[in-house]
Amino acid sequence: MLIEWNKLNFRQRDSNLSHLYVMFSVDWDRTTDLPTGRVSYAGAVSLKKLRSGCQTTHILRKGDTLPGTRTVLQADNYGIQFRDLYKHLNHLVAYLTEQEPPKSLIENFQNPYTGQTTAQIFAASKPEKIEVEAESENMSDNHETSIFSGIVSWFKKLLGKQ
Repeated sequence: MLIEWNKLNFRQRDSNLSHLYVMFSVDWDRTTDLPTGRVSYAGAVSLKKLRSGCQTTHILRKGDTLPGTRTVLQADNYGIQFRDLYKHLNHLVAYLTEQEPPKSLIENFQNPYTGQTTAQIFAASKPEKIEVEAESENMSDNHETSIFSGIVSWFKKLLGKQ
């Protein structure tokens, strides 16, 4: 199972990082070149295993050859062999439906490119948000915090309607 670093990177920055990655295999009819309609569960891996130093996770870099093949990788990936995926689908479904994943799983995930955790990335981006809100307040006579109301007020002044 390959999980591309760039997908993890943009999902982390968009606050849309999954805590679990699941692999299914779709059976294919090679004669008709169409799916057969049969799907098999191959396994799952937790976000906490997608890091260097995890014994079952391999770091595969762009330009490397996929082990056991002659396929050259076109992106940086975490690779997990099928035998190392979590295989018990019924237990997985029960676990997922009985409790929410801990927030620390996503907050402590280290970006594979920068090493920053999700919490660090968002903590660093908060001052920018505060500046935008402060500028919005300065644009509006009645000190509303909405950017839209600040823009409307600015247009009114521009048109001499205030």
